[in-house]
Amino acid sequence: MKAVRVQCTQLQLQQENICEYLEKGVYTIDMFTKRNASLAKEIKKLQSAEADLLRQQGEGKQKKQATIQIIPTT
Repeated sequence: MKAVRVQCTQLQLQQENICEYLEKGVYTIDMFTKRNASLAKEIKKLQSAEADLLRQQGEGKQKKQATIQIIPTT
């Protein structure tokens, strides 16, 4: 999960860089728009993956707690 956060942070830094490239005239508005959309899509995908991992982690904890509670009663 830490790797997902690191990747997300890197993509956000790249987004900041493309803003600078646009301001400096390195990127045209069209290039900026395409690159920004691509980065936004990747960030959204990583955030979704992180949310899935957190959900799975929570489910695993619930199963473990249920097992702990059931074992002494059987």
